[in-house]
This record gives sequence, C-alpha cells and structure tokens, in this order.
Amino acid sequence: MIVPDLLEHPEVPFSQITYAVDDRIATVTLSRPKRLNAFTHVMRRELVGAIELAGADDDVRVVIVTGAGRGFCAGADLGAVGDRPFSYSGPDHRDSHSDPDL
Repeated sequence: MIVPDLLEHPEVPFSQITYAVDDRIATVTLSRPKRLNAFTHVMRRELVGAIELAGADDDVRVVIVTGAGRGFCAGADLGAVGDRPFSYSGPDHRDSHSDPDL
C-alpha cells in the first residue's frame, strides 16, 4: 500500500516515473532515459504508487506503462546501490512470505 498522502495529494511529483491521466487512460512512464530506464528500488515504489493511484481513480479504465527515450527498461540498475541493489533484505523488502498482502 502506498503512503496515504499520495492518494490525497496526487500532484506530488514522482522522481523516476511520470504519471498522467487523459481520456480515462493513465500513462505511467519510466523516466530515467539516460540509464535506459534501468529499474531501481525508488522506481519500484513509485510504480506501485502510480498503479494504486490509478486503481483508486474511478475514471481510469486503462493503465499504460511505457519508457522514456529509446528503451522501455534495461532491467535492474546494478550500479544504483553498490554491488547488491536487489539483495532482498532490509526495510524496503517485501515478499510473499513476510507480507500477507502479496
């Protein structure tokens, strides 16, 4: 679940994605074109937040996920957080064994 403030204040900007709604279509754009939209923990949180915003908006009927620049997503950004960017530990980690909502 996203921070409740995001649902109340969707104008709060994301840092690694963009989110826009037009004509009942929500468009989520991965927005790190210089890194070919390589996926980070921040992007994961923001993507989940954007999907939850769309789910909470009764006017949204379709969600499109796209990437800025010349590539959709290069995969995990292995250089973003040292040599263990997706170590599956720490306070940011959620899995089906520890999180009943997944």
